[in-house]
Amino acid sequence: MRSKVTAGVVQIGINTSDIPATLRLYCEALGFANGGAQAVWGDMMQGQGLQKDARCILFWLVGAQEFFQFEVFQHTHPAQKEKASSWKPSDIGWSGIGVEVADFDRALIVLKEFNIGVTPTRNNQGYRRAFFTDPFVKILVEIIEADPTVQAEMPCVKYVTRSVKDIERARVFYQDRLGLSLLDLGTLREDSDALAWSDSPLKRKGFVAQTFGPLIEIVEYSPTGREITADHSIVDQGIMNIAIGSRDNERILRIIDAHLKEHSEELTLVKAPGLVATYLLDSNIELELLSAPPEMDSALGFTQQAPFFGLVTADGEGMSIRKVTSL
Repeated sequence: MRSKVTAGVVQIGINTSDIPATLRLYCEALGFANGGAQAVWGDMMQGQGLQKDARCILFWLVGAQEFFQFEVFQHTHPAQKEKASSWKPSDIGWSGIGVEVADFDRALIVLKEFNIGVTPTRNNQGYRRAFFTDPFVKILVEIIEADPTVQAEMPCVKYVTRSVKDIERARVFYQDRLGLSLLDLGTLREDSDALAWSDSPLKRKGFVAQTFGPLIEIVEYSPTGREITADHSIVDQGIMNIAIGSRDNERILRIIDAHLKEHSEELTLVKAPGLVATYLLDSNIELELLSAPPEMDSALGFTQQAPFFGLVTADGEGMSIRKVTSL
């Protein structure tokens, strides 16, 4: 039965230092599939608060969830700034994701092939969990073992996490402005699991916002992590933003209208029949708002496309790859 929640996380935008490496990692280790690709320049870049001469390549990745995707960006102009080596997930901003994978053992094997270290965390109801740091996007990724009795074939993003300076301000935004129901912070995991990555004592408080897609974990840490600096750009390595989306155009338009009435700023609005999109570029939010009809899903990267060529093996079905000296 479809959830009564009419808005959800429909997209997680990530800025990678290496697009092919990220696609391979998320495809081979986590199980995501090709959703297509685009090159972007000109007027469309203004939606991200960039100049018309900005340009980037983006790929979409899709999993088991309907109306959900990763947008994998690599901007060439302006140039991406690498995340500081001293970055910690308690620093203000989007910090990580949790992914339920269909084949946990396969994920561990591929991560080892990538020379990526994995830190196990507490089993949850008998299902294994572990953290790793994505070396190309520089975020935390928790992998969660799927229920083997369900026989899932593709991954499911369970949550995305943001560290904030003022949890009460965030609570008002997600509950009152976005109209999302709020759950207890412990809904996802216990403090001991969430802080397993930390090399120093931390305390946390916050909430989990419920959507028809991944949950949104909003956390205020004590001591507070470093704030976003003035030279931060939307193209910098890490999670660019998340998109709150709906099939209901009017719901998204109401959110945009309420934001404009409260803030004296100008937004770049993209509109087409049945579609509306804009970015909220405030560093305290870093959010996209999107409404799109199902008939546009393929054009917008929400449906699975042909497999990546990298998945074709020497004995691949329908295609052979071999060295020859003659035909």
